[in-house]
Amino acid sequence: RSFAMILAKIYLIDDRSNAQLIESDLFGTLEMLVQISNNTRNPPEGLVQLVDMIKMNCERMDPNLQMSGPTSQLHSGIAQAREFEDPHGLLEKTEYLLREWVNMYH
Repeated sequence: RSFAMILAKIYLIDDRSNAQLIESDLFGTLEMLVQISNNTRNPPEGLVQLVDMIKMNCERMDPNLQMSGPTSQLHSGIAQAREFEDPHGLLEKTEYLLREWVNMYH
């Protein structure tokens, strides 16, 4: 496991009472972990779960606390996505286009 994953787990999951590091202190680290989790075919073992756990911990925090950094951006994007319904047939069209793209390059 990578140093970044261990650091995020220790300070943002295991020991939330330790206020030495918070999400905004690890902005770049969390941003890269989220990108690797979302954009890598085979992310490192435990990374997807770690990102989900960080997200869930932030949801349980006091809603009056101002979140910053990648965690707030992640939550903002999720909240915005929930406001809209996908157009009819979007999943099928996306699947078709992805299959066509894969067939073109393989």
